[in-house]
Amino acid sequence: MQIEAIKLWAQEKMLTADESPLEPGYRWYHGHRVAKLAANLAKQEQLQVNEQILKIGALLHDVGKAGYKGPEPHGPRGGELIRREIGYLFHPQELEQVVTIVANHYERPNSKYWRGKQAP
Repeated sequence: MQIEAIKLWAQEKMLTADESPLEPGYRWYHGHRVAKLAANLAKQEQLQVNEQILKIGALLHDVGKAGYKGPEPHGPRGGELIRREIGYLFHPQELEQVVTIVANHYERPNSKYWRGKQAP
C-alpha cells in the first residue's frame, strides 16, 4: 500500500471538493480524527486488525461525500471512487478491505438501507 500517495489523493479530494459548511477542510480533518479514534479503539479493545488498513479506511470513509449531493449513500460511492481512481496504489487484498470499510461505514445492519439486501 502506497500510504503517502493515498493520503495525497485523499487530501486533494477532501480539501478541494469540500462543501461542508462547518469549516474549511472539514472532511479531511474529520477523516484524520476518525482514523486516530479507530486505531485507539482497536488497541483498547485488543482487536487483531491491520492498523494501516484500519487507519486508511477510516481516513477515507467520507471521501464519497466530496462534491456529491445525490440521494444514494456516500459509502458505496466512496468505495467505487477509491477502486477506480487509486486502486493501483493498494495490493488487491488491502484494496478490498479498505473499500469494505468505506462502502459500509455509514449504514447499520438494522437500518432501512439494508431492507431486502444482504448486509456485510
